[in-house]
Amino acid sequence: MYVHKMDEYFLNVETGEVSVLPLIQNDETGEYEDLPIKRFKIPSSYYCKKQTARSKRTNRKPLKADPLESQLINAAIFLLPTMIVFHPVLSIIVFVVEIIVHNWFHKTNKALKDRSVYFRSPLHGILKEMCGRCKEESATVQIAKLQDIQHDKLKNYLKRVVT
Repeated sequence: MYVHKMDEYFLNVETGEVSVLPLIQNDETGEYEDLPIKRFKIPSSYYCKKQTARSKRTNRKPLKADPLESQLINAAIFLLPTMIVFHPVLSIIVFVVEIIVHNWFHKTNKALKDRSVYFRSPLHGILKEMCGRCKEESATVQIAKLQDIQHDKLKNYLKRVVT
């Protein structure tokens, strides 16, 4: 490997590389070597400051407990002794009656003209996980809430633009 020295640059003839740093000649092999490059490392204290600043910026609201979750726990507490104490045939009868009552309440709620009145079966918390109508109603409510939030944001944006 031949190295030509030009003013402040060193040219490696074999590879065509031009280096600014002076090359060191290896005593053992007689070849020229580049100086070891020290890579820049960002101090870890910089990361910590940014993380704390980022966590202060986010204003997340705490999640509210769903009232139906507590109802699900109450229904499960009611069902456990039923499954243990009663005969299995009796517990199956309880489930069948609950399903019939649940479907009947769906029909009566659909026929009601007053939307403020809503009937629920005693074990609604458990059956709502398996009932397609209940899942559809909860999804509809969630979508309506999201659309209301987006609508309010759009209204506020338009107010700021107009005024």
